[in-house]
Amino acid sequence: MPTTSAKKGKQNLQGKGRRNGGSKIADARVGPKGVGSQEWFNGIMSCDQSKAPSRDEEDPNWNPILSIPLSRVHVCSLHARLRILDKLLKLHVNYAWNMEPAQRREESIQALEGILSSIGLHAGAVTLSKDQKNPHSTQDNPNKICMGGAKARHLLSNHSSSQSHTEFQIWKKVCDVTTYRGNAAMLGLKRACVWESCDIMVHLLEKCRLSDQEIAAFKQAIQKFTEQMVDAWGETHITHYMHILYAHAPYFLHEYGSLALWSNQGMEKLHYQAKAADFKNTRHGGGKVKSNALLEMFNWFYRVLTGKSRQRARGNMMLRRQISKVVNERRRQGYRASNAQWAMQQWISTKRRCGSVWAPSI
Repeated sequence: MPTTSAKKGKQNLQGKGRRNGGSKIADARVGPKGVGSQEWFNGIMSCDQSKAPSRDEEDPNWNPILSIPLSRVHVCSLHARLRILDKLLKLHVNYAWNMEPAQRREESIQALEGILSSIGLHAGAVTLSKDQKNPHSTQDNPNKICMGGAKARHLLSNHSSSQSHTEFQIWKKVCDVTTYRGNAAMLGLKRACVWESCDIMVHLLEKCRLSDQEIAAFKQAIQKFTEQMVDAWGETHITHYMHILYAHAPYFLHEYGSLALWSNQGMEKLHYQAKAADFKNTRHGGGKVKSNALLEMFNWFYRVLTGKSRQRARGNMMLRRQISKVVNERRRQGYRASNAQWAMQQWISTKRRCGSVWAPSI
């Protein structure tokens, strides 16, 4: 994720577009509360893809908390993929939510719930209902669909042979159940083209090293995706991640060869261990003396690193080994049946890149 996004920086999104040195700058104005749309001055297609991000140098009102040059701010490819897929899926869900007549709307919503549940979202029990948690929403909108990196991959094509037993390209079913027949067939075709372009773009985005031909293919894919996104959904639905990939990703690809090098996939995987430590090894602020759960969690990590956690109480070791064997077997079966294996492979790959690519240059 961009590391300099802060409250002070976000206030400058309401600035007008301007010209500097003959190049156009596409600024965004955030829409009214609850709408979640952006208005891009000068048009989203007016950005110069060959230049480095330079708003910090050209915009006199730019005042972030950390004065880091934008050319040194890297985008996490994992979060870029998730936020783009979140947006596309949300557009289809909202379209089905506001369908007329009511019978067609109910059929589409039920079909969407079944499709999204089949890939394991919301523990396989997706229920679309009115969003009651957003106090700024003035419209009748459905609740947000939450998904992680492994589950989100099912929306697109399968580019890994290790997951050939699961179903992919769910976007085709999503387009089918959320598109009118007859007069709106052309509209459904436009929205399907958006997913096809996104599939190609994301595949290149996740590669650890891109050749010159693949960089050119990525530029064509993001150009096509942006044009089709504007044609199918309108320019107001272009998000900041889409703008960053369209306007600035080509520059970073020429500089570093890949955006996947800056992915936070490995760090996100460590959240599972932190959550387990919080639930199992802290008192959650309770007890006779109000404890600090964060301090307890750090102490537990320290004991693990120093090996003190291996000291165990006396007891029947044979029984404990049998219980541990059963528990580990159940965990192993659940791990093989889930998509966590792919995430672990990405984490291991990131660790190897840290040791082989970054460490010698420090």
